[in-house]
Amino acid sequence: METPEDQLLRDIAFPLPHDIAAMNDVDREQRAKISSDICAIDRRRMFIRGVLEVPVTGSDEPLRFGVWAEVPASTAKRHIELYRVDARAEPPASGLLANTVRGYPSTLGLPLSIRFGTAKDRPRLVLDPSDHPLVLEQRDGIDLERLEVIVHRALTRPTH
Repeated sequence: METPEDQLLRDIAFPLPHDIAAMNDVDREQRAKISSDICAIDRRRMFIRGVLEVPVTGSDEPLRFGVWAEVPASTAKRHIELYRVDARAEPPASGLLANTVRGYPSTLGLPLSIRFGTAKDRPRLVLDPSDHPLVLEQRDGIDLERLEVIVHRALTRPTH
């Protein structure tokens, strides 16, 4: 049986895209533009923040990864235009996962769809079909034991 504490440990946030987090302080200051929802490197590479959900068997609450997607400039611009409106009717956009999720084979560059939502929600990120373990877990869900492993790993190691 889940406790309220269990449900509090369902959000794993990555503060920056991997390539920005990996920069030294000088490069980050000179080359990156950073906000809580959109980032850029050299004004050419654009990133938007979204939520990648993994269903948890036997629970109404999914595991949520607050991750970044690298997107074309046109998608970043459209995201800004949609920021304060209900954009659920907007067609999905394409992007690439821009974070390393520990405990999985490389997740950097996994293709995904970006589904815009209401003004109060970050975009929902859905990984494109493949045999990658994170893709399979997003599709099929995980049990509480696997959730515990993922959360423990996130609490004991830094995320990028």
